[in-house]
Amino acid sequence: MKKFLLIVLSLTYIQNAKAQWIPQTAPSATNNLFSVFALNGTQVAATGFTGPIRTLNGGVSWTQNITLGGVNTFEVHTKHPTKWYIMCQNSNWFMKMGLSSTTLQGGKPDSILSLNFKDQACVIAVGTGGKIEASCDTGATWQVRSSGTIQNLNAIWFSDADSACAVGNSGTIKRTKDAGLTWTNVVSGISNNLNAIHFPNPTVGYIAGQGGRVLKTTDAGATWTNMPTGVLNGLNGIYFVDQDSGYVVGTGGLIMKTFNGGVSWNTMTSGTSQALNSVHFASPVDGWAVGNAGTILKYNGNGTLGVNSASNAITDFNFYPNPAKDLIIINSTVNTASIKLFNAIGEMVYERLTDNEIKVDISNFAPGIYFAEWRTGDKVVVKKFVKE
Repeated sequence: MKKFLLIVLSLTYIQNAKAQWIPQTAPSATNNLFSVFALNGTQVAATGFTGPIRTLNGGVSWTQNITLGGVNTFEVHTKHPTKWYIMCQNSNWFMKMGLSSTTLQGGKPDSILSLNFKDQACVIAVGTGGKIEASCDTGATWQVRSSGTIQNLNAIWFSDADSACAVGNSGTIKRTKDAGLTWTNVVSGISNNLNAIHFPNPTVGYIAGQGGRVLKTTDAGATWTNMPTGVLNGLNGIYFVDQDSGYVVGTGGLIMKTFNGGVSWNTMTSGTSQALNSVHFASPVDGWAVGNAGTILKYNGNGTLGVNSASNAITDFNFYPNPAKDLIIINSTVNTASIKLFNAIGEMVYERLTDNEIKVDISNFAPGIYFAEWRTGDKVVVKKFVKE
């Protein structure tokens, strides 16, 4: 019986490994997609060559309700539930996309590569030659800001209402603490081009760049630390669902995940060799990645793998020993709760309903970090353990 269980678990492991990111069908399989933004699990927009596309049904179908011939659109972002904003290569276009239509309007800052809204009206846009422009009327008018650099600025993200960082070529990092009015230089310590940035909270932020570079800040962008990834791929997109759990995407179809704030990274199965340019999560379970040749991937993993240490249910579920070598013993105050074990990249390797005490044979598990999820109808607790 034990051998049969191990075979079943191995099959489950393989199936989950193949299905962590599910390919979606884009309106065009030839257009490169540079940015994706997920409002929730059903409403998602992506943009790239020839204009934006959108799904309102969680990826079942995608539509393109406007086409811009030969024009790259570089980023989509919003703070408004029915108005999404897209910046374009062409200096005549700034797009506002509602749920049923797309409006084109002039007045956008030219040569823009990235934009980020700090609220529903105010936005900062950055681009080529160190360009920074700001608007507080949802893009109707723009004011030029001095960046102090001629390097291309490739991405920007607000950590709070007043603070933001923009990143660019040759390791450039620019920081504002007055909502974009003035900008100061921050030393990155590297010369690689920096392509993406995300702050999961006001103090912790991450940057992704060429040569497999990931940088981390814990002081709202004042200083940054290099976090080795073990790869040399160009990293084009980064997103963290909390301060410790996040994803990077890049060239060669690379997707990697960390559970420990970038200390270690695990490669996920993407199913593509196309360059992936952007990743975004609306929630820990609603994630999307897009890339070249119309590549759209939907995350199909488990979203509760951030370690939960504050839940009221924390005392309802415990296990020992930790670290463990051959066996873990799980105690539960609820004998109808479900228990699932996940490896470091989110693949489920064990599942069953709990008794008050169960013993789980982990002798055949590979050494490393694992997560135990305990779930009832209204409570979820996740705890980390180490298999020696």
